[in-house]
Amino acid sequence: MEQKVLISHRYLRIPVDLSEKIEEVNFFLGAETVFQFEAGLFTDKSSGKPDFYAELPTELWIGRELLVSGAQEGKVTFLQADELLPDQDDYPPFVHFAPKSGWINDPCGLCYYQGKYHLYFQHNMFSVDWHNMSWGHAVSEDLLHWEQREEAVLPTKNGPAFTGSALIYKENKKREKCLKDEPLTAGVTGRYVRVSDGKPLNPGGSESKTESAGANTVTETEAVSGKNEGMLRMVPEGALMMIYSCAGGFTGWSRGSRMDQRMVWSLDGETFVHFPEAVIPNISFENRDPKVYRYEDGENSHWYMVLFLVGHDYGIFVSDDLLHWEQTQTFVTPESWECPDLRPLPVRGSSEKKWVFWSPNSAYRVGSFDGRVFTPEQEPRFLYGSEKVYAAQSFANTEGRVLQLPYLSFQMKAFYRHRGCMGVPRELELIPDADGYALAEHLCREVGEQEQLLARGNMTAKEGAVTIADWKEEGAVHIRLEIDDRESFGLEICGVKAGWNAEKKDLFFTFMNRKAILEVKNMDILADRGGIELFINDDTTGYFVPGADEIVRKIVLEGSMAYELFCIR
Repeated sequence: MEQKVLISHRYLRIPVDLSEKIEEVNFFLGAETVFQFEAGLFTDKSSGKPDFYAELPTELWIGRELLVSGAQEGKVTFLQADELLPDQDDYPPFVHFAPKSGWINDPCGLCYYQGKYHLYFQHNMFSVDWHNMSWGHAVSEDLLHWEQREEAVLPTKNGPAFTGSALIYKENKKREKCLKDEPLTAGVTGRYVRVSDGKPLNPGGSESKTESAGANTVTETEAVSGKNEGMLRMVPEGALMMIYSCAGGFTGWSRGSRMDQRMVWSLDGETFVHFPEAVIPNISFENRDPKVYRYEDGENSHWYMVLFLVGHDYGIFVSDDLLHWEQTQTFVTPESWECPDLRPLPVRGSSEKKWVFWSPNSAYRVGSFDGRVFTPEQEPRFLYGSEKVYAAQSFANTEGRVLQLPYLSFQMKAFYRHRGCMGVPRELELIPDADGYALAEHLCREVGEQEQLLARGNMTAKEGAVTIADWKEEGAVHIRLEIDDRESFGLEICGVKAGWNAEKKDLFFTFMNRKAILEVKNMDILADRGGIELFINDDTTGYFVPGADEIVRKIVLEGSMAYELFCIR
């Protein structure tokens, strides 16, 4: 296949055929590669219709002709449009985000910005398997109902976009003043940047536009010295910034590059401008997943980053300007790897806060942090008792609330065009106990604000099994149970069974339980199309279970308990 495409609209719709052989596809602007991916494409030799369309943002190339080249046989019919396609899922989850199409995994850059919650996520828009990593994007005003937007951070010649985090830019006067005083010097990229909204006017090619870009623009030739310092001078206070792992060497386009940490910025959360250089070069084979925060302590205020290095090793880095980083600690956690987080959490019943180091399999350590070194103060614990949940990340800029959202490796059987979804955001706190502190993750308060009561009651073991069914409302179902664990009890919902054997003190499920549970005081269950979130004991242990795709219409309870049943749309 070798076709010329004149770009005339904001989005190029690329037809995907999941049954076709995966081949490399290159987009050329002149002699330069400006985009690359690997996929099976629907061609005029294919039968039926495309499984779905990947929607590539192309506004920056409008009026230009791209050469599309690949090993596919036959002609590909590319469509163009100025609007994104609607979600064609006939069985969407009610309160769990799932993409319109493609594969998703780790949440990235979670934040609250300009009146909306922003969910960025690892996304392969060309297949339902892992590859071609870009950052997908969705927004919400209530954390429960999400609108998918265009791709936010695309692969570049330096590598695909792996996991990263968000921050709201704040100048550090003692460091960045020197940047303001440096003279502007000529740059090498020659791309236009619309300073008023952070939106590049010209794609990542080496050509410069010759026509005027308008009064609100400068060119990188004028404003950027080809170095990160020049770009930082363009970033205003309050801009949204992302630091992410650029996975050099994971694509043919980035062959010869290595994994490093890079930065982008935006004034609207939609369109991002890339810094020209890595802020942390490659340290080890796959050092990745940076989580960055502002550490506030008067004159000792600075940025800090926790970064996965290799194996079970993590590093802490500090910086005054986000550009130059000093490593202050390396620590080893045998139970952890990848996707770290490190932030203070409130302690229930007091004004105290304790620092918590988190890793994607839910291993967490409670301790102290002085802005440079983290000191664990208790043995590691695990929050999750099941598989199918991973890489939870906390939100930035949520004004006193600590909100976290995980990736769920659920497959919606009735809808084959996408794979994976996100959990419902949860609010974190620490609960003191005999062994120190237990991490609790409660459903975000927006669940309680929007749910509708369906049933409430008390029951005893003498009543036997009680079925609650056939309510008219459609939506996700939220169930709260207060339990007397001196007696056995049981629960069945969406084909999933859970129960407590009081004699053996054993909590059992129809799925794997990785934790030994010695008591059950309460249970909080959220059941949606595609899966169930089940938490016990003040939300200090959680289970995530794939479920049926249909609407929840029945639950069966048995034992002594008080119950409440709600619906959320």
